[in-house]
Amino acid sequence: MAPDEKDVPHRLEAALTAAGDVAYDWNLATDAIAWHGSVASMLGVADAGVIATGRALAGRLNPDDLLLRQQRLNAHWTRRTTFDCEFRVRADNGGFAWVHDRGTAVFEETGRPVLMHGVWRLITGRKAQELRLEHAANYDELTGHFNKKRLREALDHIVSSSLRSASAGAYLAVGIDKLTAVNDALGYEAADAVIVAVGQRLDRCLRVSDVIGRVGGDRFGIVLANCAEEHVAVAAEKILSAASHLPIATASGPVYVTVSIGSATFPEQAKTSYEVMTRAETALAEAKRAGRNCFIPYRLSEEQQRQHRMGMALGERVQRALREGRLVFAYQPVVDTDTGAVDYYECLLRMIGEDGSIIAAGEFVPIIEQLGFIRVIDRHVLEKAVAEVAAHPGICLGFNISGLTATDYAWLRAITTLLRGKPDIAR
Repeated sequence: MAPDEKDVPHRLEAALTAAGDVAYDWNLATDAIAWHGSVASMLGVADAGVIATGRALAGRLNPDDLLLRQQRLNAHWTRRTTFDCEFRVRADNGGFAWVHDRGTAVFEETGRPVLMHGVWRLITGRKAQELRLEHAANYDELTGHFNKKRLREALDHIVSSSLRSASAGAYLAVGIDKLTAVNDALGYEAADAVIVAVGQRLDRCLRVSDVIGRVGGDRFGIVLANCAEEHVAVAAEKILSAASHLPIATASGPVYVTVSIGSATFPEQAKTSYEVMTRAETALAEAKRAGRNCFIPYRLSEEQQRQHRMGMALGERVQRALREGRLVFAYQPVVDTDTGAVDYYECLLRMIGEDGSIIAAGEFVPIIEQLGFIRVIDRHVLEKAVAEVAAHPGICLGFNISGLTATDYAWLRAITTLLRGKPDIAR
């Protein structure tokens, strides 16, 4: 026996209620929205009437989500892409409910959208869990500062920027002196209170642009961007003074604290986050050996300074050769051992020196990698190889790139862009 068609809306409402979802029909001509299901209870609003039109609903959306939702709608209406969007809707109490909206439009013969049908699902709980996981992945649970992983990522970004802009910066390794003794004498709660208090004092005595993270049990790391070497000592002295100025209140009584600081500058003393952090930690260990409660900067040995000057000079030569078109290929045939025929040619990068000499890649590529310029060179290699294949149809070329570039998504996009519409080049 066929079900009574009059019961269909009631069964739809019951199914939506059981699933915890709501459905809607949005008349784009009149802007009226008809809701099916308990949308008021889902969003925490008085009744569905407060969002009975598209304009009223837009007024309830979090301002940060408005543009994204409109872009997704426009893409669906003009290019018929899937409409799938997550956004926040303001409740009557001022809080926000996260919803997942999936919908589809009904179009006239002219292609103009006239209706939208869709379903909302409440995802506030999932979003809260995602935020908790994201916070745990990036921030120290005790102090709220960056954790070591996130601090290193920030340092990587700032070091790369300093290399591009020829600006200077520094990394400070800050260690709380004798924290183990506090833990042994007063307990871990007192030690935790000391760690939190020292982190707060670091926040107060540094610039807004400085980045702070907790990298170990008793250690913090601080990134000073756009900071000349002569100003690093000033920042360190502020930290030393702030840390020891007043005792820290704990449940077991006041605790007097000092810190030791080691620093390394970039790009002068190091070109990667690993080098910067390692050298600052070396200087911190020296500060602790020197009696603690002091600041010691990392110093390059005379041989290291000589190697650094040579590396910088070579880097300038390579960049000049790139601008002047003196980075070229030497083509090495790779032969099939069975047939003796040339399978393809390997493009070996060479630099033509100012005096006309040929310089092999092994003499300058390792330095370029240290200086952070290797992605620029690899992009040049890619563009040159594609141009050679385009100019000599039928030739097969292979070329080498750095491991750093191989894991760079920008490199993949560059390949895709260069080869788009050229199926005869890539195989």
